Amino acid sequence: IGTVCALAELPRATLNSKFMNDFSSFLDIVPCTRVAISSFCHGNYQEMTQALNKLKPFQKESFHCRSKLTKMLRHIRQRVFVDFFESYTAIKLADIATKIGGTVDSVKSMAIGLIKARKLPARIDAVNTVM
Repeated sequence: IGTVCALAELPRATLNSKFMNDFSSFLDIVPCTRVAISSFCHGNYQEMTQALNKLKPFQKESFHCRSKLTKMLRHIRQRVFVDFFESYTAIKLADIATKIGGTVDSVKSMAIGLIKARKLPARIDAVNTVM
């Protein structure tokens, strides 16, 4: 859970320097967390999403961590979405879905939520599915 908290909140540079170097041995306990942090630091969001999906069994096993882990994983996905979109002035929703993993509908739903929450300064062209 500590690695997921770090991924949700710490800047990319800190993740890269502290976690990948200083806490390397702890990341080996749950290898998918190493992959998630490394992928995030290198901008490979689809691989990061796949690694985080491997944590889903932990969500089901731990009653105490279930809701917190679900919220943190949602926050990470939102953070990735906003980080990814900052590089573009316009991009097709299908391209976002391919790059970060997911479906066009899930990307559209997340984008709408982030736009409404004023966390993403964007508009969606529903006809051309471009943001």
